[in-house]
Order: sequence, then C-alpha cells, then structure tokens
Amino acid sequence: MKTIKSTFSNILLFSALLLGINKACLAGYDVTGPIEAVQINNDGIHFAFHSAGAAKYCADGWANMNFYVPSTSPSFAYFYTLIVSAFNKKQTVYMGNISTFNGSTPCDITQTGYGIFITAP
Repeated sequence: MKTIKSTFSNILLFSALLLGINKACLAGYDVTGPIEAVQINNDGIHFAFHSAGAAKYCADGWANMNFYVPSTSPSFAYFYTLIVSAFNKKQTVYMGNISTFNGSTPCDITQTGYGIFITAP
C-alpha cells in the first residue's frame, strides 16, 4: 500500500510540474484568446482577435479584422488551416512578438517570426 501512495504522490508531483512548465512557456505571448471572426479573400485570410494586447499593437481594418496572413506567404496554407480550425473549434490562440507592431495597421502575423500557438478547448 505504501508503494501505491508513493507512486500516486510522484504522479501528482510530476503533473503539477508539467502544468507549471506549460504556463511558464506561455509567458512570452503578447496576445491570447479566441479568434472572433474570419474573412477569406484574394488578398489572404483576415481575422479578428481583440484582447488588450491585440488592440494595443494591431489596428482594426475592414470589418474590424486586426490580423492577417497574405495569400502570397509561403506559409499561407499552414496558417489558413490553423486559423480556420481554431476559429471553428473556439480554441485559445497565443501569438508572440506582436509588440513589434506599432498599432497603426492590422498585423501581418507572418512577420513576427513566431507564428501562432493553439491549445485545445
């Protein structure tokens, strides 16, 4: 019985450690939250994401879309799939290095160098 309790305690400790590491890894993200709207046209994919950081660094464009990925980007298919999937599943999205923008235009997320990180709902 002592071995079972010890094993269970070790599992709990390991789980708590992993959760702590996971949250620490997200500390560098400028904006987090769900994608609120998506619009796709010939220019690319545009999406709305209105957290405090997003409003500070990325101005609203057409239909209040404040982020975009140009269709000319070599990574367009990758971003398209992740963004539409995250929107449909209401997943939390994390984006880093958005603070490099000055808030005067919508943000091209291909220019951040970090892409996006998405977690399960």
